[in-house]
Amino acid sequence: MHPSQSPFSPDHVPPPYLGESIVPPAQLGPRSVPVPVPITDTRARTAGIALLVAGALLLVGIVARSWFSARGGSIGLLGVEECRRGICQSLTWLDINRAPTELKLFASVGLLGALAAIGFLIHSATMLLKQQPKRVMFKALNGTLAIAAVGCFGFFFHLAFGEMAKRLSISWAGFFAMGGLLAASVIAASLVRPLMRVSK
Repeated sequence: MHPSQSPFSPDHVPPPYLGESIVPPAQLGPRSVPVPVPITDTRARTAGIALLVAGALLLVGIVARSWFSARGGSIGLLGVEECRRGICQSLTWLDINRAPTELKLFASVGLLGALAAIGFLIHSATMLLKQQPKRVMFKALNGTLAIAAVGCFGFFFHLAFGEMAKRLSISWAGFFAMGGLLAASVIAASLVRPLMRVSK
């Protein structure tokens, strides 16, 4: 200390005590805490994508009028498409008065059930991709798939083995729809349900 400087002067800085370490001000701030990264269950993502694929197959199957082909036209769940001299005309089953009542019933049940099932498939896939399997409406999904299966399979077998079978040839769209229904049912039972149990 300078002889002329008083220890009580405001400019006087006392020396550090023995054993005391001086910590730089930059190190006195709060330490950053690492944020935990959420663990993504790949099974839920796989199940969600699989449900979307099954829903796409079902949608293509019900929209396409290619369940059966006949001379000058094709038949599907939505109705009949007749082509003559390069001009095609589409008719729904409600427009065809001579169509059997049970065929109209199967087509209506299959179409409405399939549309409802597609909606629940999209909802279920969204919840699975968000890692929220417990929010899947499993009963509604399973119920609409069952209703759609009754209508679609009934429609297919009624035409494939009924009175009109000799005049029809089986085409591809029916297999898309029925394959999508079967795939969605298997995925729901084998992948979605176990994930819902684990997340509870």
